[in-house]
Amino acid sequence: MVKTTHLFKQMFYVCVYFGNTVEIKHSIFIKIANTEVIDNITKIVGDSTASSCALQCLLNDRICESYNLRRVEGSNVKICELIGASNGLPVPDSLSDHFYSQPESTFPTAAPLVETTSGECQLKAQNPSMVSTDGRCGPQFNNLECPIDCPILDWTFLTPCCSTVGWCGKTDTHCNGIDYRERYPPTE
Repeated sequence: MVKTTHLFKQMFYVCVYFGNTVEIKHSIFIKIANTEVIDNITKIVGDSTASSCALQCLLNDRICESYNLRRVEGSNVKICELIGASNGLPVPDSLSDHFYSQPESTFPTAAPLVETTSGECQLKAQNPSMVSTDGRCGPQFNNLECPIDCPILDWTFLTPCCSTVGWCGKTDTHCNGIDYRERYPPTE
């Protein structure tokens, strides 16, 4: 089942049957438009879509941490490039979109959320006018910060770090950029 949860986020679920047991794999893939990762391409699948490429990545999770969806120049054909463990950052490419995975099971849950009487989350440590509302952050985006107390609107997880390409998240790639938890004292 594929459910679009945000313009640049898609959540994918796949059931894998092993005789009498079922393994459910799920992940959120976040798109970085017009970019690609060029190191550690582990598998190439021809004539793909974002959904079929995400499914291939989930089914091949031992060799896939992210993927590029590349349009073949001069045609409408798209090629899926599965990317293994990579230290490379996305680089500009007008023919490609890079998608990286954030499994739900790794989303942080320990940071306290403060809810108002209306049920909305309130930031405790940061200035609300300086916090991203769309997941873009850092010097490229007016120095907007990623929220450390509340999820971004319509996101279901905390994203306290800003990657070097300007996206909020919580992976090592994001936190090797700017980790806003280091700038503010823990909230209680």
